Amino acid sequence: MSRFISFLRFTEFDENIALLYQLKGQYQQRTKQRPDDSDEPEPSSFWNADDVPAISKHNERKVWLRIKSMSEEFLSRYPHPLSEDMQILEREDLSFNESNCTLFRSGEKEILHFLIEMSDYVLNLLEMKFKDAKKHTQTLPAKFESCRDYLQTHVIRLLAS
Repeated sequence: MSRFISFLRFTEFDENIALLYQLKGQYQQRTKQRPDDSDEPEPSSFWNADDVPAISKHNERKVWLRIKSMSEEFLSRYPHPLSEDMQILEREDLSFNESNCTLFRSGEKEILHFLIEMSDYVLNLLEMKFKDAKKHTQTLPAKFESCRDYLQTHVIRLLAS
């Protein structure tokens, strides 16, 4: 997920390009070139779109708006809601394949619902003042507990600056 968010930070970036060059320079300082006489840099010294840290509130907001819109779009392509899949899974007359297909489809829908809810949560945090957001993330809903590190090291850090 972090590589996906990082890539979106790069694709959604619409601020001063010098900021990206500054981030690239910081990345290259952390990953030194090989000490030998080779003209070829070490592969880890290249900067990729999946290396982009949180840049600004504006950029992070655009990232989560994009995640939300993509998730809503993909969810709308399913002809039936998640609740219907859950009802289907309760049936005892499903074949092994029908059961697995329904489990797979419902899992995709659960992920999309999670991304929509997480988008709303992050977008709400990004509108808060630092102290309010920090307090708000102290007691996370259980479904967002796995995202605590992202929220505290990226979102809260952006609000502090």
